[in-house]
Amino acid sequence: MEIIRKFDNINELVKFAQGKTDMENSQRASIKENGDDWTDGASLDDAWNMLESGWPKGADQIKDINAELTASSDGYKPLPTFEPSVMGEIVEPSSYFAGEPECFYQQEPTQCKVPVVKIGIPSSIVCSATAQELMNRGLALLSLINAIEQNRISTELWIVQYCTNGSNNSLLYHIKVKASDEPFDMDRLAFMCAHPAFFRRIIFSAMEHESKSGRRAIGISRDDGYGTPKTHQSKEYDLLPDYKMSMFKTPDKSNQWIVENAKKVGIEITL
Repeated sequence: MEIIRKFDNINELVKFAQGKTDMENSQRASIKENGDDWTDGASLDDAWNMLESGWPKGADQIKDINAELTASSDGYKPLPTFEPSVMGEIVEPSSYFAGEPECFYQQEPTQCKVPVVKIGIPSSIVCSATAQELMNRGLALLSLINAIEQNRISTELWIVQYCTNGSNNSLLYHIKVKASDEPFDMDRLAFMCAHPAFFRRIIFSAMEHESKSGRRAIGISRDDGYGTPKTHQSKEYDLLPDYKMSMFKTPDKSNQWIVENAKKVGIEITL
């Protein structure tokens, strides 16, 4: 069985994840699991509240990380070009007095190489990952996104949840959390991209609202996990970065990951 869902905004995900389910609460990991190593101490109710109000503590950490990225330059501000024309705002004197028709210069439109970067944010996680490891991973990604935005490149952000259970069973969610023309709400994005309660409370809650046959195919109904996390391969994203936990063990490794992924969209960052 293959389950694929696309949520065009976070409200669509909320509506789905708060709907009716025939799964017993005693079996729902989004409700019953506790402990700081799971969600940094946040319950499902806490997660719903933070989804609305944001996670200011995480946003502050992102600002601290970006302060270490001391300089950046992008390749998306080319100089304007001018072409000969029979009309325009700039006159070329020698051509004008010689009576040449194309004695004007007209500015050609200047276009960015990548005016909007569509970024996929992998959310599938192994059960052994600690809350702090998830935060480190998410904060590095948001610092990368913030650096892109600061270079006047708009971002379209999608959470990508992908897991499998056997060769023929998979679940794939695409969840848009920011459109390219929406403001960069750091507090809310910090929660959705970096707080473990979003992945282990809200995403798991959505998975628990699949049909009984869908849950059984993924393995949820048998208390043996929420599928095996997989890296989704897709050409629909301009950037779907590798997101392994080992890349974020230290601040130096996280910063290097930011630098390497910034290069993929034409941005040079120095530390």
